[in-house]
Amino acid sequence: MKKIITGLCFLLATATMQLCAQQGLADSDLFNKISMIKAIDNHAHPLKYITKDGKPDDEYDALP
Repeated sequence: MKKIITGLCFLLATATMQLCAQQGLADSDLFNKISMIKAIDNHAHPLKYITKDGKPDDEYDALP
């Protein structure tokens, strides 16, 4: 029984290694496009610093 399990594990490992080798490299155009995506949302509206006499900030995001 141990020989059967060992043989099946060997076959599974061999098949996995072959699939990984066939995958190849990422498409360079797609990789370049993905690399240009910004990680920070530039559409956030945090509270502005208001001076004593300044107008209250009413353009901030309602949900934190």
